[in-house]
Amino acid sequence: MESLKNFVRYSWYSSPKVRTNIINDLIESFQTDDLPDPALKILAHTIGQLIPLYATTKSRVLLSRLLDAVIRKYKERILKLIIHAFDVQSRTICKVHSHRNARFQADYGFIYMSNIVIASNGITIEEETDKLILLIVSRFISTLLADSCTSAGLILVDKRLNRLFKQVPTLVESWVNLLNSISEPDIAHLGLISALLYCLKTKDTTLYEQIKTIGIDSYAKLILGTRTKPYETALRPCNEILSSMDLESFKTKVYPVLNRSLLRNPEVIIEAVPSLLSSLSFDLSYTANELSKQLAPPLISKTESLEASALASFRTLAKQISNGETIISIVQYLFNIFNGTESSVNKLSVISQRENVLSAIGAFSRSPSTSISQDDILKILDKYFYPMIQQEVHEGLICHMLQQMTSWCSRLTNTNQTLTDFFKKGLEQKNSTAITRAAYLQCILVTYKENNLTDLIPMHTTLMASYERGVNQPTLINCLHEALLAALIMINIAQMNSSYDNKLTALWSSLNDSKKQIFTTDKFQKEINPAGARVFFQFYEQLHGTLHIQDMVPYTRTFIYLILHSSYDVRKPAYDIIRRLVNNLRSTDTDISLALLTGLTSFLDHFQITNETSSNDEANQQLNLTTVSKGFEETMLCIAKAMRMQDEQFKQTLSDRALLACCSSSILLSSDEKLWLKFLYLIFDKKPNEVENYLKNNVNSLVQICTTNQRLTKEQISAISLLCSMKPNLFLKSFLQIAYERLQPASYLLVSKRSYEIMKTPPGEIYDKSVLETILKHETKDTGNVKRESKNYSYKEQMAARELEKELAAKQNKATVPQLTKKQQEMLQQQLDQEQATRDIVKKIDEDAKNVFEIFTNIVKSTQELFIPYLGELVAHIWPTLKSPVAFNYAKDLYIALVPIVFMNDKDTFGYAIAYLAVRLNSDPSTVQQQLDKCWLQEDLLAAIERLLACLYENTQQAKKFNQLSIARLDYCLPLFQNIVIHPKCTNEWTTSILNICREYFSAVSTSDPDVRFRFIRENAG
Repeated sequence: MESLKNFVRYSWYSSPKVRTNIINDLIESFQTDDLPDPALKILAHTIGQLIPLYATTKSRVLLSRLLDAVIRKYKERILKLIIHAFDVQSRTICKVHSHRNARFQADYGFIYMSNIVIASNGITIEEETDKLILLIVSRFISTLLADSCTSAGLILVDKRLNRLFKQVPTLVESWVNLLNSISEPDIAHLGLISALLYCLKTKDTTLYEQIKTIGIDSYAKLILGTRTKPYETALRPCNEILSSMDLESFKTKVYPVLNRSLLRNPEVIIEAVPSLLSSLSFDLSYTANELSKQLAPPLISKTESLEASALASFRTLAKQISNGETIISIVQYLFNIFNGTESSVNKLSVISQRENVLSAIGAFSRSPSTSISQDDILKILDKYFYPMIQQEVHEGLICHMLQQMTSWCSRLTNTNQTLTDFFKKGLEQKNSTAITRAAYLQCILVTYKENNLTDLIPMHTTLMASYERGVNQPTLINCLHEALLAALIMINIAQMNSSYDNKLTALWSSLNDSKKQIFTTDKFQKEINPAGARVFFQFYEQLHGTLHIQDMVPYTRTFIYLILHSSYDVRKPAYDIIRRLVNNLRSTDTDISLALLTGLTSFLDHFQITNETSSNDEANQQLNLTTVSKGFEETMLCIAKAMRMQDEQFKQTLSDRALLACCSSSILLSSDEKLWLKFLYLIFDKKPNEVENYLKNNVNSLVQICTTNQRLTKEQISAISLLCSMKPNLFLKSFLQIAYERLQPASYLLVSKRSYEIMKTPPGEIYDKSVLETILKHETKDTGNVKRESKNYSYKEQMAARELEKELAAKQNKATVPQLTKKQQEMLQQQLDQEQATRDIVKKIDEDAKNVFEIFTNIVKSTQELFIPYLGELVAHIWPTLKSPVAFNYAKDLYIALVPIVFMNDKDTFGYAIAYLAVRLNSDPSTVQQQLDKCWLQEDLLAAIERLLACLYENTQQAKKFNQLSIARLDYCLPLFQNIVIHPKCTNEWTTSILNICREYFSAVSTSDPDVRFRFIRENAG
């Protein structure tokens, strides 16, 4: 009993170690103690409460062991109690609205229940308890499936069930019999039935058919035949049941119930209809008319959720119909509803009802049926769309009608004169707006294809008028959208008819004139809607097919901008256009891939400027950055894929140019740092050996690209890091040599500490305060010519008021700026000019030093332990610069950055202590006091030297014992040794320690006489 008390008391929020000990003690106590029924009830209740708390793998294993032990010990006495405890917890975990914790807890609960079922195998259980176990498992499975949009949930549940069925082979048949015997199934059982169907699909056809029958009957009863609305997450686990349904089952079991429910209470089951129809794998033409009539009332119900579900049902129904006559019949029925001539439904009274009906009409245009004749479509246009659109006065409805008409016109392969006249009349209406005209033009663009584009030649004047509206009103985005559509249509016609090209002189002139280019402005780029962006992508492609555009750069810039600022659905067609253009335009002078890459680079330059000056809120900036970053990566990789079949030499050129663009994007857009590697992998057709050959053969060109500027840019430094991390054997030595050449220790040492502090002083503020005091010793001009503010006050009274103001300012600690004489102002300005000249000189040296040390730092970070062979040379080059106030911080940070590489196997701060001691010994004491962290200066210098030499010798002995000595550590410590030896208070013990340390290293890494090296050290030490 004591073990049980400890379990109840400490098993909730104790540490994992305490939990383990307590549960192990409790399991051991079962061998000697026999708990009474009240104690078993408390134990079962506690175990049930711990299900959501024991979420880690170790705790779950621990709880499973406890369950197994307690069931095997007490069998029927405790099994029912534990099942009831799990019943309570499953009701809590499996909530109506699933969430992440519920899914995890349901998975844990399912595992626990599986262990209980396995442990209870062979124990006599009442049928009611069996049914309760089945219901609890069903709840857990339904919760797991409810949030799975893909088959991931089913795969997980299938894995769990297979493990369970392997342990208890008779369980499947037992569960099937139980499901058959349940007269009032629970909605949670649908999840279990779906999981069993998925599990038995290819294993046992007999059981599969039984489960399918139970599932279809349960679905019809619990989802379609219910009088209370099923919660949304109850529908998702039913997908496997619906996909197993055949035509006969649907006709006899499902459709009658669906029909009855849609007539009686459509608001209860309407949300289930879209998922039901979309999961069916057979044709619904035979009942589509009747089903449409039942879905029509909810479509115009004025209840937003009901209308949305009904519209979704119409969209899924359209995809399930293959008979063209049925499609036309339903469309005519919907038009009758729209016109108010259908007596079976109420007349439409609000705009939302009319829009829903129009959307349903448009949905049937996307039916997969191939038997809809061209004449039937033209009759629908003539009988319904033309008169409705011409009579309508509401702008939004006109556009919505034209959008649905566009969907139907996209199925046309032939047109007639009536259709052309309709478009011409609509565009020329006096009361038409730019928005409605754009809708007409969009419909024209979709309707007229290559074989009938010439039918639009008589509309040239109308189309040109639409384009000129945009030219004349470039600040109205709707007019620009209209003009873009008109321009695209005219270019399409010119592609098909060369004689029509002669009529477009004004268009070509406008598109080439930089002052009249209306589709390349910032306003167009930022305000055009997604539909307009898609049109511009087509427009850009067609411009490449003409010979009239002299400069494509502005249009490429707009093309890139729209790709990078659009959602994936919008920019996806642009990638297809890129592939077509790259494959069609292969001339090196006008290659689209180079133009696009230049456009991307230009965008990054412009993005950096606009991002710095942008004042948008942080959330919008982050969202915009994510979209741009994703678009940039996809565009770069799209260009690479399209370039796979091009000339090798040209692929190398493009790869060279892509390097800096990719590195710049990783800095500005936080895109993938290895984007360039992906680019190479794709452009060389996923052949690693070709990538390898490219890098070997282009070392010089890549190094030159990265080092062309005297002061390297951030993207060049990033590119150096990338290349060194990829192929240090190829690039590291070259980049280090260039960096050494740019390192100027002599120039850094010429900068005095005073000059450095002047550089740090903000411009306009004097550094040398003594000069300011000298200037102020001259008589200051406290008051100038005091203007008499009023004749009512004398000069004496005004001066008294001034004195009072000074006293008040002094009491309030307000600093008063003395008024300087002209001579004093000249003296002050002269001093400021001198300091500014010094500041400019030192600033240039400082920026050069910072740039060079950034190169070193990035190389070290990107190569890490691969940098070890070059470490001694680097330390030798940067060590003298520590004496310069300009380079001190940069050199110090770089030297300390080498610690993790040199002392990689050492913990704590030993390596850093060595580094900071070396810096202290080599640098100016005042600089050290100002620039180093105070915690590294607390220890006395001599005591630090003695302590660290002893530690270093001990560390060397240990490393030698385990064969871990590295000459890199000696290279790193040699400057420290040199500074210790030349220190005025250097003792013989220190020198001996240094020589002993060096002897150990030299004996380990060289077969030559170590005394030679000792002499070398003594000579260097002076």
